Amino acid sequence: MVVMVSILGIVTWYAISVLPYLSDVKSISKEGEIMVSTASDRLYALTVASESKEHIRASAMSAAYRALIYERKGGGNLSWHLNNLLLLMASHVHFNDKQVFGIWAYYAPYERGRGLNKAAEYYFRKPLSRLGEREYAVLISAARSPMRYKPGSEHSEQRADMILKKAENL
Repeated sequence: MVVMVSILGIVTWYAISVLPYLSDVKSISKEGEIMVSTASDRLYALTVASESKEHIRASAMSAAYRALIYERKGGGNLSWHLNNLLLLMASHVHFNDKQVFGIWAYYAPYERGRGLNKAAEYYFRKPLSRLGEREYAVLISAARSPMRYKPGSEHSEQRADMILKKAENL
């Protein structure tokens, strides 16, 4: 009986707190997929080499939750963690890896904004579609921690080297 009540509570929480926002997350996914479709498939491979699919999924869903749900509704610490967890679990049902990558690319942070397209323009003065492999690696580094891995910094170059080496071994 306790298990049934717990499951019913989680399903109800999901239906109230997450489900109404899934269409918004799907829209962001489509926008992100369009954004990265102009880039080489190598961008995805380098991102996976840098972050792992699981980390990309967790980061994408956390960013989507923050932007689409938390900033609208607010909530406490428990609500933040539970809703993040529910959205992450739901992402395995509602989104494939490429769609999750689209969400990640849409929300990828950098020094003065969000999104890989804007970051490419800001750091390299050219669209994402015209970046080379090394520039992708530098951009992915910046998305991890914009201040620490600012393009042109020693940390960024070291991380880009690590990403490129790791991608060779995949």
